[in-house]
Amino acid sequence: MALQVRHRPVGVARRWRLAVGVVAACNALAAFGGAIGLVSGGLTLGELTDRLPWGSTVLAGLALALLVCAPQSALAVLAFRRSSAAAAASVLVGALLVLWILLEVVLLHVLAGLQVTYLLVGLVQVGLGVLLGQHDAGDVRARFTSS
Repeated sequence: MALQVRHRPVGVARRWRLAVGVVAACNALAAFGGAIGLVSGGLTLGELTDRLPWGSTVLAGLALALLVCAPQSALAVLAFRRSSAAAAASVLVGALLVLWILLEVVLLHVLAGLQVTYLLVGLVQVGLGVLLGQHDAGDVRARFTSS
C-alpha cells in the first residue's frame, strides 16, 4: 500500500464559504432590521398582531433577534473566519430558518411571499452547507491505495 495525496482545489471551498457567509450576513441584517422594527413599533403587523403570542410585537422582535439574527450572525462570522464548523453550522442555521418560517405560518395562519422567500433561503443555506462540507474536508486528502 502506498500513500497517495490528492489535492483539492482551494478556490472551490473558498467560493462556497464566501456564499455561505454572504447569505448569512444578508439574513442577519434583514432579521436585525425586522427585529428593530417590531420592537420599536416602526414595523406594524396590523390585525396579525393579535395572532402573535401574547399579542406582542416586542416579543416577536426579540424572538426574531434571538432565533434568526443571532444564529445567522454567528454563521457569517464562522464562514468569514474560515472555520471548519461553517459547513455544519450552515446546515443547522438553514434548518432553523426553515423551522422559524413554518412556525410563523402556523402561528399567524398566513403564507406570504416573504415567508416563501425565506423558506427557500433556508433551504439554500442547507444546500450551501452540504456543498461546503463536500469541498472543505481539508485542502489535502490522504488515502491509502494499493500499488
